[in-house]
Amino acid sequence: MIELDLSHHIFRHVGGASIDGDFIDPAAFRRKKKGNGQIEEGLSVNWVEYFQKLTPQEAIPPLRDIFVNKGRTVGPKSRFALLNVGAAKNAAMKYATVAIVLDEKDDDPSHSLVKDYDEALNEQVAEQLAQVIIAAYPAKP
Repeated sequence: MIELDLSHHIFRHVGGASIDGDFIDPAAFRRKKKGNGQIEEGLSVNWVEYFQKLTPQEAIPPLRDIFVNKGRTVGPKSRFALLNVGAAKNAAMKYATVAIVLDEKDDDPSHSLVKDYDEALNEQVAEQLAQVIIAAYPAKP
């Protein structure tokens, strides 16, 4: 897996239940437990620069299409939270050294992961990532 450049950006899709006005609940940045009880390998995010658009906001329609084609729900209140890779790594470093890597899938070539931190630090890393959100864009126009 290739580490993303520190100057690049990632989106985290945040469901409407984790949003209150402009506030995004840091829990939206926690790695989840899979059906077998194991925690995800990394926090699922998307590499913004993959889309080669002038602004991050222009990357949302093709990213939303990827989500819909994968069968993911993109609700009317959901948002794409934008973070800078370098700022996210620096923020997480308060508790753990994380890697932010491209994990492209056939149905999602921009898929990436925030990984390499212990499950015991999941809550703390999530809190730090939420603090460095640059912007949150509506997932639907």
